[in-house]
This record gives sequence, structure tokens and C-alpha cells, in this order.
Amino acid sequence: MMKRITLRGYVEEQRLTGISDTEIIKRFIVENDLEEWGMDLLQELIQSKMMKLKRDNRFAKTWINMIPAKHLYEEYGIEIGDKLHTLELDFVANGGNRLSPAYLEWAKEMFQT
Repeated sequence: MMKRITLRGYVEEQRLTGISDTEIIKRFIVENDLEEWGMDLLQELIQSKMMKLKRDNRFAKTWINMIPAKHLYEEYGIEIGDKLHTLELDFVANGGNRLSPAYLEWAKEMFQT
């Protein structure tokens, strides 16, 4: 019987070689003959991602039509108001828990005090 290499062993090797996290995980699974376990894990990850997407979709369907934009245009003008409204839509499209990096960066730059 082959001696299994622990994930910790691969991580220690990674420090020396600089190979990616993904490659470490793949090597751990393949070299320890854990492909069946990996397929089960993949199925769980797919289900987890599907649940997140469904949650984000429900959130967006609930809030997308409720976002008021009129006050943004009145307060900030067309250009900035439109960007702020897009920022709100992006937040809703991402399940109400994050902004896309480009919008987040714009907001930081725009509203620094």
C-alpha cells in the first residue's frame, strides 16, 4: 500500500516550488488515489454554487424594481446619479452582499473625504 501524502506536505512543497493552490489540490487528489472522493466533493461544490446563485437571483428579483433612482439624479446630476444607480443595481445583482471590484473602486475614489 502506498503511503499517502498529506495536504500539509503538499503545502510545504508549494512554499519551495511556488505551484498554484489549484495544482496542489489536484496533485493531492490524484497522487493519493482520491478521485472518487474528489468527484463527490465536486458535486457538493456544484450544489453549493447553485444554491448561492438561486439566493442571489431571488434577492435580485425582490429588490431590482424597488431601487429608487430619482433622488440620485436630483442630488448628483445625470452622470454621477447614473453611476450610483448602476452601483445599486450591481449590488443587487450580486445578491446584496458585495460590489463588483470596478464599481467598488469607483465609489472609493468618488467619495473619499
